[in-house]
Amino acid sequence: MKFFSINKNQSAVLITLLVIIFLGAGYFFIYLPQNERRIEEQRFTVLQNIDRNIRTKIENSNALLSTLLSDYQKAGDSISKKSGIYINQYPDNNFTLIPLLKINPSTQRLLKDSLYRDSIYTFNVNNDTREISLFFSKQKVGKKNDTTGYKIGMKFSFEQFIKPLLPKAGFDEYIIFSKDKSVYESFPSGISHIKEDSLLGVKNGIGSSGIRNQVISGTDYKLFIQPVDFNFNNEWIICGLLSNKHFQNERNQLPTQMVLLLATILFMCIV
Repeated sequence: MKFFSINKNQSAVLITLLVIIFLGAGYFFIYLPQNERRIEEQRFTVLQNIDRNIRTKIENSNALLSTLLSDYQKAGDSISKKSGIYINQYPDNNFTLIPLLKINPSTQRLLKDSLYRDSIYTFNVNNDTREISLFFSKQKVGKKNDTTGYKIGMKFSFEQFIKPLLPKAGFDEYIIFSKDKSVYESFPSGISHIKEDSLLGVKNGIGSSGIRNQVISGTDYKLFIQPVDFNFNNEWIICGLLSNKHFQNERNQLPTQMVLLLATILFMCIV
């Protein structure tokens, strides 16, 4: 007596159904979690590259100031005239050069105590004026017992400094915080104040990169957060904003090759 029998058509349907269930389980329990981790890793890589580019920009700016000051010092008595003409004519689209000045006695003492003995860099971030300034000071090398020193500098607005370093392909928007305040926004977010401890992933007293879900101006965003230290007194927290809609579309999207493979498998099962 046969309690259960399967003909060829039923077995084909059953096999097809099992394949669909298997593929669906693989999609939800394997592909989606792995793809989500991949997206997160990619976005944090973008933030890490921004961090590196910030440091590189500071180093290149210091190198430029050092070169300019060395060239001016070689000019001897015409140093002030040459520097004034050059600085006045230098384009200020990306930064503004600060006129050459003689070093005051306190700065000369700093030069003597500095690592390089005859030169020193200073860096300042002003959240009130939204400006970053760099100065390079160097003692003149020339006549015997000539301890005259000069310094030259440049300043950036926050937008001049950071905007070229924020790739549009990485995130939908950016917000930068410093000392609990928003100091740069790529869009009018409406956020003016936030606690850094609540923004960073603080664990065991250590603040680090992390991800937060936040509704801003009525839109759900994922905030990818990366702290950037300029020096002991200055820290920025860069937030890359990815809309939840954008994130879900990218998370759920299947590569074209995988879609073709799945379609081929289903077609073979049906046939």
